[in-house]
Amino acid sequence: DTTRSFQKSKSICLSDFSDFTNNPVNGDCPLTNYLVWARDWCENIIVVLVCFFPITINILGGFDEIDKDELDLFKTMKASTKDLYLKLKIPYSLPYFFSGLKIATTYAVLGALIGEYMGGSYGLGIYISRAMRSYSALMVFGIIIVLVAMTLLLLLVVQLLEKLLIKYKTEENT
Repeated sequence: DTTRSFQKSKSICLSDFSDFTNNPVNGDCPLTNYLVWARDWCENIIVVLVCFFPITINILGGFDEIDKDELDLFKTMKASTKDLYLKLKIPYSLPYFFSGLKIATTYAVLGALIGEYMGGSYGLGIYISRAMRSYSALMVFGIIIVLVAMTLLLLLVVQLLEKLLIKYKTEENT
């Protein structure tokens, strides 16, 4: 019965997630400027919204990939919900979490850039808009190079965390 309720709530959440993610990010930022009392929070809200969905959808996909025999074994042994999550569901969903985190890392940089560009008062988004208005192609490309380097550095950190936390992942799986 809990599996059925989980599947039902998952289908409702995924349909809501897909509806929300179809909304363009550049349309969210002016809306958050009006809804949030501090304009400086616009970038943070956009980054959280953009990063939340890939991670959540991948974790839910990881929960679906759990071996049914192992799940039945835990139920037969009357494992508590805490043990079920700590010893079965979370270890199975960790690779999916990191897949979502890698996607969210690139989205975070782009979301922050768009948030700064649309409603921020400082940051690379403001600098890129100033450079575009002054027709400074070198500055625009310089900012793009900084953004690419920052994204690659963040992806490297996520990959290092993945290698540290997932001991059973072998080289042929990466």
